[in-house]
Amino acid sequence: MTTVTLLPGVAVAGMCIARFPDLRWRHPLEIRKPRATFYAMSRVRISTTVDGERLAACRRILETSDSKIVDRALAALVEELEERQELDALEAQPYHDDPDLAWQPPQGPDLPYDGDVPADVARLAARRRARR
Repeated sequence: MTTVTLLPGVAVAGMCIARFPDLRWRHPLEIRKPRATFYAMSRVRISTTVDGERLAACRRILETSDSKIVDRALAALVEELEERQELDALEAQPYHDDPDLAWQPPQGPDLPYDGDVPADVARLAARRRARR
């Protein structure tokens, strides 16, 4: 028998217990360390009318269930809406108007590495390679 510790406050659907009848509840005082964690996503039943041709095309292309098609469509919609909100926020408060974000970094020294590697750097690299 497989023993899985179910922690207090963790709800397990009856379907899960029905599928895994060898799971049993252990008293919290018996718990030494958890042996399993259950995660579940709440699902909501919807009823709607959609464009039949689009649904048929999605079924043909994705070869998956209608619920997964709707889940992907909702995820894409949420992503598009969040992107629009971010662009609207940037339009309302652009970076160049924010004094904390629109600063110019101090000018640093010019680096002399536009040409060959300086001789002292090459000697240092050779010494370090020789030590290995």
